[in-house]
Amino acid sequence: ITPNIYKASTTIEIGEKKGSSNPEDILTMAMNPGISNSDTEIEIIKSRSLIRKALKNVDFTHRYYVKYRFKETELYTDSPFEVVLQKGKGYSFNIFPVNAQYYRLEAEGIDPQSLKKWKIEKVLSYGESVDEKYFDFTLFIKEGLSLDKEMVYRFVVLDLVNVIEDIQKNLSVK
Repeated sequence: ITPNIYKASTTIEIGEKKGSSNPEDILTMAMNPGISNSDTEIEIIKSRSLIRKALKNVDFTHRYYVKYRFKETELYTDSPFEVVLQKGKGYSFNIFPVNAQYYRLEAEGIDPQSLKKWKIEKVLSYGESVDEKYFDFTLFIKEGLSLDKEMVYRFVVLDLVNVIEDIQKNLSVK
């Protein structure tokens, strides 16, 4: 089983406005002859602040998955549930629906200080806050939807800084 790999490309035209000669731009070009306006635009496109603004419109930090038999599929915005996470970014949480009111949670990780492995299995109600040593979240079922008992669901909430760094690392601007 291979993970989903997505690739997108776009073309952005960068150029000088004809008839506009800003004295500050002329002075900047005279002082830095090797730097063009397009180089500056490319650096802006690759900047952390612009990536952060884009991520406000498209949430890449919350990842939702469903597994049926042996195939896991990313749900993105089609998830029947939503998670509000207070603590526990980067951990993977498995959700096994029990019925319309309860689910079984399974999660494991490594304590960052002691480096000891931890594991939790617990039956909880939807909408109930789960406050443990390594994580704190609430799982809500979206209105009018339900979780299929035949499926196993999983979610991960990634740290925004790590997502931005990953995008910067993989962003190609030519």
